[in-house]
Amino acid sequence: MSLVKIGYCRENFNPDKTVRMNSSNPGESVLEDICASAMYLEQGDTKILIIGMDVRNVYAYFAAAVRPMIREATGVPEENIILHTPHNHSSPDCSAENNPTVIDWRERIGYPAIVKAAVGAVADAKPVTGMAGGETTTAQVSFVRRYQMADGSWYSIANRSKVEKVAHESDADLSLRALRITREGGKDIIMVSYQVHAAGGLGEQKYKVNADFVGPLRDKLEAETGGLVMYMQGACGNTNYSTRIAAEKPLKKDYYGVAEELARASVEALAKTEPMDFSSLKIRVNTLPCVVNHTTDHLVDKAREINEAENDDARMALSDKYGIAYKYEPGIIIRRAGLPEIEDMPLAAVALGDLVMGFFPFEMFDTNGKQMREASPYKMTFPCGYSLNYMGYMPSCNAVPHGGYEVFMCRYIAGTGEHVVLALLESFQSMKAE
Repeated sequence: MSLVKIGYCRENFNPDKTVRMNSSNPGESVLEDICASAMYLEQGDTKILIIGMDVRNVYAYFAAAVRPMIREATGVPEENIILHTPHNHSSPDCSAENNPTVIDWRERIGYPAIVKAAVGAVADAKPVTGMAGGETTTAQVSFVRRYQMADGSWYSIANRSKVEKVAHESDADLSLRALRITREGGKDIIMVSYQVHAAGGLGEQKYKVNADFVGPLRDKLEAETGGLVMYMQGACGNTNYSTRIAAEKPLKKDYYGVAEELARASVEALAKTEPMDFSSLKIRVNTLPCVVNHTTDHLVDKAREINEAENDDARMALSDKYGIAYKYEPGIIIRRAGLPEIEDMPLAAVALGDLVMGFFPFEMFDTNGKQMREASPYKMTFPCGYSLNYMGYMPSCNAVPHGGYEVFMCRYIAGTGEHVVLALLESFQSMKAE
């Protein structure tokens, strides 16, 4: 087998003017750098770029614009250019396709910085001389944000805290994976995989662009290890960095606290490492047909009635009557009724020796991410959400009967998340068998 080479480069793409953020607030200044972190993998004719961007989601139009630029600048085939995000809520709102402040930032600063990071990663490619990774359990920095209320109903966002909470649906997945890649003549690359919803940068800093916990995590871990950090967000569709239920009084951490704990856990995981194979590099990119979720079509007329009510009190009364959460679901139900029945979903799998990364375009529940890891034939598995082309929430099958925000937001039939996991596991098995 020919040498595996890996390169890394990070470039910031901070806005230099006020820009609309994901919270819909104006980002009036930059608190901390938001960055594009590019990792280039090469073995013989196989060339792959994985680019992590400190934004909330990758959308189809974003990928369609920047991938050809990267291909032209680096020679890496477009299907092997994998875009990934940590789901950062405190960044420019890439979903605001027609917002002039976002368009200006994206075209003048964002795309060029991403391309520059990709070019820099290719130029930095050096032979891999070692790879070792470990796993540990973090302290309680994330919570499952789905919970049962005293009246038996289930909610995913605590917008009715006056009702007594009964129980969380399950415990959050607190496992963290960390990997050190050593290179001949270059700095080590530290890869970290975890699953915690990035929302801690709001609150006091809601008018300041920042990288949420990912920025200080990189800073802390790079200072500890001397390496270059690549954070990979996992399946965290039902988790949050804290709970909003006042009566529960959890150990609440701001995003600096989350970064500190994840850095500590990463050092602990790296200390447990055993040598891992890095002799081969493989990739699978495919699409999976998916059926749109029509399970709530019977509520379309009721949703329209709620939206057309004369005032907020009337809308709230109808929401309670029909069992449709007032704040989100009516509009979602109406929009989903007009979606096509079948859509193609992009998936990708990248194997580097004993490590495999499964990329999917959803905010998938952590239970499905855990299933992917536990059934994988590889020593270490990174489920990588918010990748390729963001396509919304993906609740686990057992969460669907409980309803709630994530279930109503999902565009696909129950069981699609499990179907995605099985499709990626099939790719893993195929690559492993080669």
